[in-house]
This record gives sequence, structure tokens and C-alpha cells, in this order.
Amino acid sequence: MKKKELEIILEKLDGFRTPNIKLEQYTTPATVAAELLNIASLRKDIYNKVIYDLGCGPGILGIGAALLGARKVVLVDIDEEAINIAEENAEKFSLGNIVFNNSDIRKITGKADIVLQNPPFGVHWRRADRAFLEKALEIADVVYSMHKRETRDFIIKFVKGLRASELEILPVSFILPRSYKFHEKDRKTILVDIYRIRRN
Repeated sequence: MKKKELEIILEKLDGFRTPNIKLEQYTTPATVAAELLNIASLRKDIYNKVIYDLGCGPGILGIGAALLGARKVVLVDIDEEAINIAEENAEKFSLGNIVFNNSDIRKITGKADIVLQNPPFGVHWRRADRAFLEKALEIADVVYSMHKRETRDFIIKFVKGLRASELEILPVSFILPRSYKFHEKDRKTILVDIYRIRRN
């Protein structure tokens, strides 16, 4: 599937209905999700792989991976409503290779080939990005993760402390619609890095 085809499909997925600011819930833009998934697919990190989407929200990354031929996809989120939306989104494609797990990511056990994640950036949920990176590199050797550009130096140092042997970075822009009452603009652009991290 070409990247543009995937993007068009992902744009049809439902996002958060009542986003929770404490959990820093923002729907990953379809353009960015398709970019990450295309890169992972070209690197042979999707097809026939066991993939975990940590903090999956409405499931855009995990569902995209399932559509690209992942053997098994586990969608994990602490928010029950988010998991329900992810289930509804997956039902649109009759996907049988997805498992839904309403759980705190810190309680997840088992092994994955690949972790895909767009974790909270740690603005309202302190150190959340660290917890996601720690868990991701605990259960998989290869992780795709998104973080605010301004934290790049910290993220590089942090993942190296978690025994990351390879680190690739792709800068992207998040264009987010107004999601919360305190947002002053209809759209906001956030500079973000997509990381591909390989553990020793």
C-alpha cells in the first residue's frame, strides 16, 4: 500500500470524543502516522511482526500496522473510552489480528518485535515520556516513538542510557486542531521528532 493510500484510509478513523488533558490526549495526524508507518514498512518492521501500540488512543498507528500486514497488533491504553474508539475503528476493516488491552502501559508484560507509540510529551503528565520509552525498550528491540523537538537532546541521552545502539531521527510537524477549551487557535503546529530506536 502506498503512503498516500494509507493516509487517506487513516484520515477516516475517529479521534478522541472527550480528550483528557491529564493524559495529554491528542489524535496523531494521519499524515504523520502514515509517514511513520511507511518508514517502518520500508525497514521491514511491520509485515508479519508482533507489534504493540502503547498509549494507542483511537488506534491509528496499530490499525495502520494491521492494514500493512502485521501478524499481531496489541493496542494498549489506560483510557477505556479510547480503547472503545479503537475497537470501533478496527471494526471498519474487519481486522482479526488486533488485541485490545485497557491497561496502564507500566503493567504490560510479554515480548513484541516492534513498538509503535506517540506517548504523552510529559507536559501535563510528568515523566510520562520516560515511562513509555522504558517500557517500549523493555518489551521490544526496535521502537518507533514520537517526541517534541525541543526535548531532542534529553531523549537522545535518555535512550542511550537504556542501551540503545542505533538511533535515527526524522523531523515532522504535527498540525493539531483545537482540542481543549484553553486552546486559543483553531490549529496549532508542533515540531516533533519520529525516532527509530534499536536496543543492544
